[in-house]
Amino acid sequence: MMLYPPMAELIDKVGSSYALINLVAKRAREISAEAEEQGIPLTKKPVSAAIDEVYTGKLTVHTDTGAAAEDHRDHQLEQDLEEYVATLPSEPVGDETLAGTVPEIVLTDEDMQG
Repeated sequence: MMLYPPMAELIDKVGSSYALINLVAKRAREISAEAEEQGIPLTKKPVSAAIDEVYTGKLTVHTDTGAAAEDHRDHQLEQDLEEYVATLPSEPVGDETLAGTVPEIVLTDEDMQG
């Protein structure tokens, strides 16, 4: 069975299968959200529409390089850390240690001899 458009051509357009999957998934979510917000019924599946956009050249990969990409990653890591810390309990519960503290573990020679 021949796939249309051919996967090899789609991968060539974006550089890698990983980039293709991420690009198509992101665009498909956008298509779905836009259609839902506007109350427009979709005539084709969002993934198929996104693949067609890649194949026709309407959708391309834009790669961030340099300081801008690094700043974005740093900002994302900070946000992820803040979200994680917000889920931690502010006070110990039972025998748990306080959030953000690590108990000291001391290993003896006997522990190291398995």
